[in-house]
Amino acid sequence: MWWIRQIDDWWRRERFFTQVLRAMEAGVGVREATWARGTSVETVLAWLDAQIASARRPYGVFGVKLVVVCSDQAEPAVEQLISRSNPWWYRGRELMARELAPLLDVSTVTTGVIAASTAMSAVLDKAAADR
Repeated sequence: MWWIRQIDDWWRRERFFTQVLRAMEAGVGVREATWARGTSVETVLAWLDAQIASARRPYGVFGVKLVVVCSDQAEPAVEQLISRSNPWWYRGRELMARELAPLLDVSTVTTGVIAASTAMSAVLDKAAADR
């Protein structure tokens, strides 16, 4: 009967991930800001620093996706995944600065932060409250 336990575990994980996705679709852990052409890279990086610092880390789980879109493009110009194994302060911030500088010189830029760990935390907090 071990397979019953496996099905139960799978169902709980599936339900949890569905709830996390719904929370993100509702805007939990999702932030964006638009920056005018000529905005300093440091201003944008300071905003990203604040967003990353405010991301929740339930049980040590941490995952944030950064997206940069130029006003004249539909696809992201820059995408970066920040996690415990790929930390922002180690090299992510410097890489983002290098990629942002030329974009901010020529167009309006929108930055987006998707903090999956913040959405996870919201789902876990609600689950704890429901017990």
